[in-house]
Amino acid sequence: MIFRADSEHIHHRLLAAGLDHYQAVLAIYALQGALFVLAWWLRYEPDTAIVMVFAAVAALVVVTLHILSRFSLSQPHDRGAT
Repeated sequence: MIFRADSEHIHHRLLAAGLDHYQAVLAIYALQGALFVLAWWLRYEPDTAIVMVFAAVAALVVVTLHILSRFSLSQPHDRGAT
């Protein structure tokens, strides 16, 4: 089996970080839009510059997801309330 459902996809990580479905989708679309604009601006740059910029963006996304996985954006639930 090549594909298998798991919770490691970016939208699952955003949901686990406390975003609701709408916010997670909006964040993914915003990132995609930013990558499109960045690609448009870099279209005449040398290949090495493009690779370096996109490596930096990928590292930023990975670090952000790692931070989000450690600190949930949602409010903690009061389990002792009646």
